[in-house]
Amino acid sequence: VRIFTDKRQWTLRALRNSYLSCPDLLYGWAYPSILSVLVIGFTYQIVTPIVAPFALAYFLIAEIIYKNNILFVCKY
Repeated sequence: VRIFTDKRQWTLRALRNSYLSCPDLLYGWAYPSILSVLVIGFTYQIVTPIVAPFALAYFLIAEIIYKNNILFVCKY
């Protein structure tokens, strides 16, 4: 957007409020995705224990991604 517009019209407030600013942490999206993997992992772990390593891998990757989003990307 900054390439195709006049840079003199961009104020600090416009830059701060534009879509290029930090996004909010979407708790309504993060919790259901984690909870669904948790429920599926616990449910199917009784029947097929091979699901446990995949659920563990998901939670390890999700922890790294969400920690990065909270520390460096999202605003409070």
